[in-house]
Amino acid sequence: MASSTIPTHYPQLVDPTRTPLAFLNRAVPRLNRELKSDDLLLRQRAVRSLCDYLHDPEHILPCLNEDIPGTLLELLKDKDQFCRLKSAECYYVFASK
Repeated sequence: MASSTIPTHYPQLVDPTRTPLAFLNRAVPRLNRELKSDDLLLRQRAVRSLCDYLHDPEHILPCLNEDIPGTLLELLKDKDQFCRLKSAECYYVFASK
């Protein structure tokens, strides 16, 4: 007779559309470095993660200190429509906080 076992732990949920964030004061410099990358997929993942990251008001100041708005300005000129859209959304979040 067949038996089934229930695992004691479940697989980790990984969202391939977002870049994993570094911890504390290393998150923003890493995002800024990935936003400047030549790799399109890396830029898309970073700008999507940044957009979610900015919804917490305490993350706005470190982003301003790291010159994220200047990097987003360059992304507004990107050939990829998704990067331009998410960059504009990040500016909207900056302005609304």
